[in-house]
Amino acid sequence: TLALFLLWRPHSPCWKKRVLIGLLLGSLPWLGVKYLLLAATFVALWIAKELEWKFEFKRVLFIAIPGLLVGLLFFWQTYELFGTISPSAYYLGAEASVSDKNIVFKTAGTDLGESINILSKTVLSYFIDQREGLLFYSPWFILGIAGLLYLLFSGENEKRKLVFWLLILAIPYIVLYGLTGFGGGHSPPSRSLMPVLFILIIPSGMLLSRGLGWMREIAGALILLSLSVSLALLFNPAYLY
Repeated sequence: TLALFLLWRPHSPCWKKRVLIGLLLGSLPWLGVKYLLLAATFVALWIAKELEWKFEFKRVLFIAIPGLLVGLLFFWQTYELFGTISPSAYYLGAEASVSDKNIVFKTAGTDLGESINILSKTVLSYFIDQREGLLFYSPWFILGIAGLLYLLFSGENEKRKLVFWLLILAIPYIVLYGLTGFGGGHSPPSRSLMPVLFILIIPSGMLLSRGLGWMREIAGALILLSLSVSLALLFNPAYLY
């Protein structure tokens, strides 16, 4: 969220903020395999913003060098620990590279109809499944969807542009991760969506900032409901699994 805030400026940020952006983007692989997909879309946003700011090579280096150093440090550590640069090694050990190839070949070899079926079921489960659905266990995020619609139909080009980039950051991750068919496993609901939850948090905040009294009452009710569900599951974990 901080990286997006720093990038989403009409004017090119100073060198200190650029270094911070680079460190933030380079740190994404350290958070887990899923965040590599998010890192790729963030790089696309960064390049687009550089073109908007009038591309200057020296300024680019203030983001590129810190980002590459932190990112490469992660892969160096992975290789030192497991003898492979595959981020999956932290889950699967030294055989991760073989497993990665199997997943890629399996996904690539699936026919279009089956891929669409897997994708639709998996993505729907991310949001409304009774065991791992985001909206089922955290209805507060309904405000995020409402916020996206508010920004989209606000009539302001800058807000529409923000929606476009929020979706660009989220959709490739959701689609590519959804094609694998992986769910959250024995973990808190919507673990699969954790890397992109800020996509809904930002527009929900912008929606609430309008100052509508009834909207804040709805938000309060949804937050209370989400908190009640979370506490109930915390003290009764058997109901979660």
